[in-house]
Amino acid sequence: MAKKEVEERELTGGEIVVAAIILILALYVLGNATEVCRIVISLVMMIGALVLVYQAKYPTKKGG
Repeated sequence: MAKKEVEERELTGGEIVVAAIILILALYVLGNATEVCRIVISLVMMIGALVLVYQAKYPTKKGG
């Protein structure tokens, strides 16, 4: 299989701000949650972080 060429890019300021807000909100919620809720929330946070990293590494082409 041929390796696909991928152009990496840096995160923009807006993406960094959104990620920071999500982390701060998640820490606040985790501080007031039960043990089961913490497990569920942490799994959702991990999936969200992986999505953000994937989007940054493999940006979608716009306009065709």
